Amino acid sequence: EIAGTWEIDIPIDKEQFNAIKEVYPIDKTVEIQGQRIYFDTLIIYPTRMVLDVKYDERNTIKLFDFEGLKITDEKGEWLTISNGMSASIIDDYSKKIYFQSNYFNKPKEIYLEWEAIRGLDKDKLEVIVDLDKQELLKNPDNKLLFDGMYFLNGRAGKGENKEILFKFLLEKNDGMPYMHYQILEGSFYDVTGKKIESMGYSTSTSVKNDKVYEEIGYHIPADVNIKSPITFKIIDYPNRIKIPHRLKIK
Repeated sequence: EIAGTWEIDIPIDKEQFNAIKEVYPIDKTVEIQGQRIYFDTLIIYPTRMVLDVKYDERNTIKLFDFEGLKITDEKGEWLTISNGMSASIIDDYSKKIYFQSNYFNKPKEIYLEWEAIRGLDKDKLEVIVDLDKQELLKNPDNKLLFDGMYFLNGRAGKGENKEILFKFLLEKNDGMPYMHYQILEGSFYDVTGKKIESMGYSTSTSVKNDKVYEEIGYHIPADVNIKSPITFKIIDYPNRIKIPHRLKIK
């Protein structure tokens, strides 16, 4: 044994590392139930893969996200490390999807596969709540319920009302594995068009009438003047186009 602490500096040229990549132009459009999705390019770096996707502005359905999306080789084996996907939204119609990379695996063929796509008709992208009657005036389907408006006394549970809680219930009994994601924007609009920001977003699971629901809560300062009805915008929703697809990239 050698006593003491040894420190070793290992210099890394990050610029040279970032320049290493393989570019695969895809340039293919897939049409599913009349909805067009354009796949532009797949870029494979040593640390991640980036897929450029664009949705046709003329689509009648707002497409949110893929389910079961993966990159495979000619043997059907995954090229990506499990649970390594995220995305950045460029605009309403474009996004970059990131996968963890398996850069040093050199397959003969590369495929993009998915099991389903979440999406809603563009005329169903709003949730409208009448606060006076405590009921939904508009929702995409019967899976989403309004469970009421509650006045809270803050974390200590004492004193005057500090928060208003708007609670929604989202039914989870549709036979598909449920993944957690936010379905409504963090802000909403009252009847005058005033934008109101939520202080927090909370979720939990409950069982009511033998059905499993996700409870979704929006916490609003109690002193905010809100004129009913209020409108939330849907940014994702568990409504699926269950058509598996396999697209050849290489």
